This record gives sequence, structure tokens and C-alpha cells, in this order.
Amino acid sequence: MLKMKDLELGKVYRFVHSRKGEFDARLLNVMPSEDDPADAVMLLVEIKTGLGSGNEHLVNALTRDEQGRKVPEELTRKLLRPSLIKGVQTGHQESKSDA
Repeated sequence: MLKMKDLELGKVYRFVHSRKGEFDARLLNVMPSEDDPADAVMLLVEIKTGLGSGNEHLVNALTRDEQGRKVPEELTRKLLRPSLIKGVQTGHQESKSDA
């Protein structure tokens, strides 16, 4: 398991979150958290949430496809509280088409 200080922006990690479960996400930014006694910072991550990703439950909004069906948006951004992250793992390899 990695520590928060070891994370690098732009890399993909497997997060183990106490409420959201396990998911792969790209770390976009570490932002200061105002007026939060539990967490001094928040992690901004981008999660693949499109159909077949396994992360559809994390989607923020549904869009409509060409046939008018509601589908999850391809990418979703979330703010994560470090205090709710049980662990972070590396080693997930993304193909160039995923980037």
C-alpha cells in the first residue's frame, strides 16, 4: 500500500475507499480543504464510469446515446477525502487508448 505523500499527479491508482469501494482512478490534483477538521486536503480523481467499466455506480450524471437510451458518462471526476481511503495500490497498467 502506498502513502498519500507517495502519489504522483497524472498516474492511475487503485483506491480502496470506505464508502465507494475499490476502483481505478487517475489522480488529477491535491487541493486544500477549507474548514474541514478531518482532512486538510482533498484528492481530485478521474474515474472511468462508462458502460462495461465496472464503475457505473460512481457516475455523477447520465447522458443519452444515439438511440436515446440513458447511459453513464465516460469519465467522472470526484473529490476524495483521504480519511475515507483505506488504501492505495499501484501497478494498474492503462493502454495508450485509455489515456
